[in-house]
Order: sequence, then structure tokens, then C-alpha cells
Amino acid sequence: MLLVVGIAVPIAEEIFFRGVVYRWLRDKWGVAAGAIVSGIIFGLAHLEPATVIVTILLGIVLALVYERSRSLWPPILIHALNNSFAVLLLYILVTTGAPIPGVTR
Repeated sequence: MLLVVGIAVPIAEEIFFRGVVYRWLRDKWGVAAGAIVSGIIFGLAHLEPATVIVTILLGIVLALVYERSRSLWPPILIHALNNSFAVLLLYILVTTGAPIPGVTR
């Protein structure tokens, strides 16, 4: 799970959302609008109502990091750290029997 969600998914999503979607929107509407719209698309694509706002904000930040660095590697690293932390936290919650927010048992 950690390899897929923590590494493979961030690479694929950053290539698509920052490398394709954001760049196209930036070229069409500029940096600010491109970052905001691509962030909204990124957030909505994750289909998780409980985290959509945070995911939109993450998408905007990742677009701005990409814009500043002119490389996909910094947003890939940030995205991978975010996802890996979430997977590890979920693993800890499950193995300790702690309640998982938003999940009823």
C-alpha cells in the first residue's frame, strides 16, 4: 500500500495534474487561475467529501511549488510525503484499534 499510495500515485498524479492540467491552464489563463482551477479539479477528482477543501488547497500549493521550481520533483516529493504519512497514520490507527475519523464500526 505504501509503495502504491505513497510513491506510484503521487508520481502519476503530479505528471497529470501539474505536468499536463496545470501547465495547460497556466498557459491559457495565467499562474493564479491555473493554480486555483487545477487545484479544484485535483480536489474534486479525489471524490472524498470530507477532505475536498484540504485536497484543493494541496493542489494549489503543489501547482505553485511546481511553478516556482520548474520541476515536477518537488511537488512529487511533497505529495509522496503527504500520502505516505496518511497511509502510516491509518496503519497505526488500524493496528492499535483506535477510532478512525469518518469510519463507523
